[in-house]
Amino acid sequence: MRRWALDLLVCPRCGEFPLLLVEHEIRSVGTGMEIKAPLCSSYCFLMKSQNISLDNCIKCIQEEIISGEISCRKCGFRMIIHSGVLIITDS
Repeated sequence: MRRWALDLLVCPRCGEFPLLLVEHEIRSVGTGMEIKAPLCSSYCFLMKSQNISLDNCIKCIQEEIISGEISCRKCGFRMIIHSGVLIITDS
């Protein structure tokens, strides 16, 4: 899973944004992708900040989250990242 995808995700239970990301395993991935503007528009999950910069975006796209957890600060809803895939369940 890529961090920039979290810029599009709100809590499915209450709509809160941004969500809290805890990364357990990260993998470096080479990318031939050239970016001219940041991919995120609302929140930088690499820096955990609303301050979005192109330099951080370039670093961010070179990493993939293999395992981790995403949770909502407001209602506590939790999702997991397993083998790079976000798993959303309502249990």
